[in-house]
Amino acid sequence: MVWSSQPATPEDVVLVWRATTSSTAQRPCSTVLLFITQSNDSPLTWQGFACSNSYQTARVPMERQNYLIHQLYVRQQYEECVNLIGQVLAETDERSEYALYVKALIERQQGKIQDSLKLFQQATALNPHNIANLKQVGRSWYLLGKHRAAAEVYDEAIKLDSQDWELWFNKGMCAVQTKDYDRALDCFRRANSIQPHDATYMQIGALHLEQGQVEQALNTYLEALEHSPENPDILTTLGVTFLRLGDNQRAFDHLGTSLMHDPRNPRTILAAGSIIQVTQGMLLRRQHVSVTAEISMARLLSTADVLLTAVPV
Repeated sequence: MVWSSQPATPEDVVLVWRATTSSTAQRPCSTVLLFITQSNDSPLTWQGFACSNSYQTARVPMERQNYLIHQLYVRQQYEECVNLIGQVLAETDERSEYALYVKALIERQQGKIQDSLKLFQQATALNPHNIANLKQVGRSWYLLGKHRAAAEVYDEAIKLDSQDWELWFNKGMCAVQTKDYDRALDCFRRANSIQPHDATYMQIGALHLEQGQVEQALNTYLEALEHSPENPDILTTLGVTFLRLGDNQRAFDHLGTSLMHDPRNPRTILAAGSIIQVTQGMLLRRQHVSVTAEISMARLLSTADVLLTAVPV
């Protein structure tokens, strides 16, 4: 390992090591930050920074500050992360976009939605063309129940990038809350045309069911199943939809498959239990029951017997 005087980019950093010395009357507490870096096939190199009062950042470049903030955040060392952010914001006169962004995320996790909104807005003011900032501003408005305000923010973001599926999905969720179902469907379909996602299919199907369009919902869920054939939520929703249409056998098949992937899903168990109560005698009296059907029935019966007792009445 060799010493390098060249500044490394955050992508090169493979390890950050920190050591803090004890404080004495003659010498204040200080911290050494050691960056172990490697770029392509070059040997490992190291760079060290000595600073006082833990995470002082005067001698650390902005990119490396952001990297340290990111590392502390993803490791859920929130107290240290907030302390570092405070120092960065003090030194930059509240003009560090990434520090504001991460602080807002932490504030939101702590339930301080209004405070996090203000921080996201500050970050957006520093960089109005950053889609990530606009998404978070919209999300904050949504969590505060200001769905029209959130939709307006997503509209502004869509002007910057109309091919971001998440923006269309989030705008559709706002339309659902305002009961503008036609607009919501249009937004979800636009999102799926850009990049299909299970959550989008589920929302489209739910909107069809909300409007009594069971056949359209069924077709949507079948399309979703082709996209994710092992998703237990889609399988369960399909089973429940078939149950609403009176097709107990197909409902039973999809619910059984769902239980194979997620055997403790209460929604699946309750739906399967309702079918078992109605059809158990009929199915068991059939003379030509396939081995697969017998195994599926046995699995459903054993799972339902154990878990239905745990479901509160």
